[in-house]
Amino acid sequence: LLHKLSEGEFYIEWMAVSAEARGQGAGKRMLEFCEEQARARGGKVLTLGVVNGNPARRLYERFGFVEKKRGACANCCTTVTISLLFGMPHGQIGAVIMEKQLVYLHDSEQSGH
Repeated sequence: LLHKLSEGEFYIEWMAVSAEARGQGAGKRMLEFCEEQARARGGKVLTLGVVNGNPARRLYERFGFVEKKRGACANCCTTVTISLLFGMPHGQIGAVIMEKQLVYLHDSEQSGH
């Protein structure tokens, strides 16, 4: 695990869709399953790492993930580690951590939304 978890965080370690199944909703269904599992266990945030240039990032953004802001040292370490492990699978170096805050109905009710 290249990512240290915080309390209430659920991390998607690995997710892939075969070329034949892309564009048919498989990725969205996997993300929905992951979110359901995190919510069932009281998760506060769902996170994943995505290699720079990976077209799946658009799916993650549509699903509500945003890039997690991190310091320069963390970004540098991630870039070096990903580059050593995977090279440049999508023509770019490095990766980012993305997160989706899990809001529960009772949270919205308490805040007046």
